[in-house]
Amino acid sequence: MNSLPGKHGWRRIVVAAVLVALVTIWLAHVPLLQFAGRWLNVSTQLAAPVDDVMVLGGDLELRPLVAASIVRSGLARRVLITQVVASDEVVDGMTPPHHEIVHQVLLRSGVSADAVDLLPVIADSTQDEARCLSEYLASHPGRRVAVVTSDYHSRRTKRVFIAACGDRAADLSFIGAPTDGFAAENWWRFEPGFVQYVDEYLKLFKSLVL
Repeated sequence: MNSLPGKHGWRRIVVAAVLVALVTIWLAHVPLLQFAGRWLNVSTQLAAPVDDVMVLGGDLELRPLVAASIVRSGLARRVLITQVVASDEVVDGMTPPHHEIVHQVLLRSGVSADAVDLLPVIADSTQDEARCLSEYLASHPGRRVAVVTSDYHSRRTKRVFIAACGDRAADLSFIGAPTDGFAAENWWRFEPGFVQYVDEYLKLFKSLVL
């Protein structure tokens, strides 16, 4: 009859199991982190022309460049930009307001000045921007809008905008702009990417539980 392992035998079994678990986690961590990065991105390509393309705040270059490329390709006629709560640098006159910089990027990227509309609401969050677009759609019924944000921000953006716009959300598309220096495949290797992706998951979790 086989006897049960003694005290030291159980310890060796536990240590071996822990080592196997750690090795498994280490071997699997890259695919899991990549999956976590890709999961946040629910953006799509425009399948048909829209009336407007809305640039969300938070990025002064890549989001406006993507919006400009959509207009230049003939897939949108106008660009909507939001006013963002002024930072200390803007208040002190050290830098121009966020929307002015975005406007200049659009103009330098081939968008005509009369094709850019500044929305009246001063936004401090994605929720504010969603409410701003909801009000715009209420006064411009039937408009089709492509919302441009960063790719990792698109899942939460879509959820927030659908909640704010209700039935009118059926006319929305969500376009993901790339990020500079990191992507879903390597975000944890770079401090800005790690901060942005972890922060996005925290904000998404907060939006789900509140």
